[in-house]
Amino acid sequence: MKVARFFGWFGVVLACLGVSAAAQEPNNTTANPYSGLRPEVATLLQQATAAYQHMNSYRHTAELIQRDAQGQIIVDRAYTLAMVRPNKYCYRSESNSTNTVVSDGQYIVNYDGNDKTYTRLRAPASLTQFDFVNDVNFDGVASYLVSLMLQGNPLVDPELRAGFQAAPAPTTVTDNGKTYQVLSINLSDQDMPVSLYFDPTTHLLHTSVQKGVDKSELAEIIENVKIDQPVPDDLFQFAVPAGAHWITLGPTRQSHLLVALREQEKSALRQKILRSF
Repeated sequence: MKVARFFGWFGVVLACLGVSAAAQEPNNTTANPYSGLRPEVATLLQQATAAYQHMNSYRHTAELIQRDAQGQIIVDRAYTLAMVRPNKYCYRSESNSTNTVVSDGQYIVNYDGNDKTYTRLRAPASLTQFDFVNDVNFDGVASYLVSLMLQGNPLVDPELRAGFQAAPAPTTVTDNGKTYQVLSINLSDQDMPVSLYFDPTTHLLHTSVQKGVDKSELAEIIENVKIDQPVPDDLFQFAVPAGAHWITLGPTRQSHLLVALREQEKSALRQKILRSF
């Protein structure tokens, strides 16, 4: 999993996931991928994965919201994730400035909005062969985890596996009148745990949240979920922005242990936070 981090200034410490599509064998790395997990954690993940992996088509929108310590929104982005088996898939935002991955069933276009490069490769025959762990940049942990569960194995990522193995039993919380099962995990060298909110009836993932001790927050909220319904074909089409450069290898991604924001973004965010004092 490639996770780019939003580092904080004056206590604003938030993470933003970055995770490209290449063919790989299915993700069943062990006879029992849930071994080593608490029974309650294993049960929750098995129920959620069973719900996702048997869907013939799936679509959701997601809103990624980052708030500073004063509660002001400093990042607000909308995304669409969609899948039609056997191998149509997209993860895209409303802006060409972020990363986009689209498979129309024949080819995968993987666009890196940071350096304006892209690859175009033959699509694997099955969604289970997409390498979400190493090749796709996600800006939210919820959409990343949903993609892995659609494949059938949320534990194929070693970092997620380690986080789930160390996770305590899920808790039950009520938020805005709705009840959720909440699973909290720690990812390698992250400053805050990730809280994952699952619907106890459908077992679908609703939200991922990271909260700082200074009340800063990064949340990805999944909405408008459509299961086994027609998905518009245009979601699986992507026009590469003018000026983008084709490369033969996957775009070079930053490690999730490195700062993801570009220098001008850092400077703008510093100034915004300073003005809030």
